[in-house]
Amino acid sequence: MSVFFLLVGLEIKREAIAGELASPRQAALPIAAAIGGMIVPASIYFLANGGGFEARGWAIPMATDIAFALGALALVAPRAPSGLKIFLAALAIVDDMGAVLVIALFYTGDITWAALGAAGLLLLILIALNILGVRRLTPYLIVGLGLWFLVHASGLHATIAGVLLAFTIPTRTRINASEFSVKARRLLDDFDSTETGDFLVLTSKGQQEAIVGLERANELVTAPLLRLEHALHGFSAFVVMPLFAFANAGVSLSGSPAGRVTLAESWDWSSANH
Repeated sequence: MSVFFLLVGLEIKREAIAGELASPRQAALPIAAAIGGMIVPASIYFLANGGGFEARGWAIPMATDIAFALGALALVAPRAPSGLKIFLAALAIVDDMGAVLVIALFYTGDITWAALGAAGLLLLILIALNILGVRRLTPYLIVGLGLWFLVHASGLHATIAGVLLAFTIPTRTRINASEFSVKARRLLDDFDSTETGDFLVLTSKGQQEAIVGLERANELVTAPLLRLEHALHGFSAFVVMPLFAFANAGVSLSGSPAGRVTLAESWDWSSANH
């Protein structure tokens, strides 16, 4: 889940810099809605359980499945106003921020201060990399892996490391949009002028060089934050979230007779569909 929260942190940073959370006026309504959506269900849960042992699960109903809400909205109301979709997306980001704070403040065990101090040192290194203008993602990910290990060892929830790492990923680019436009147009002109007549890039060295130049220009104009965010989307959606769902569904497919029956029925159903 640290990978998922890394992605969430990247989205939060992007929205805070140039998105729906960039101005207080835009952020006020989704922030208020997200806070209300967390406090009211948690309060109802706590009161219904009378303050007993079960009341320790008060944070469970705070979770808001905005991804499901957006999917349902797209299905039943594909022509819904874009403002509604933007509102839900912003609410999801604020809700995720609240979830991280709840994990950090209320679901953390004993603190190992030595590990926490070492984690703080790695966080300072990540901040220094950003200040020094390092835009390659590899150093951030290597240090971030160490940060995850130390945060986990300290007793804090390891997902916090993902958010902290996300906030240190640079948003600056080496060239701006205008410079990229000039480079790209020149390279496209080179690409057209070196056409050999058979429309095969393989036979034109000039076109191959133009393509490589476009790739480099694309790297220079794309913020590291966006590169990492795009790289994580597929892994988070198709690996992390399904594993998280299975792990928390209480479904056991181990070597018990019931497990073998479940596997056999699943295989039979899959074969029937084909």
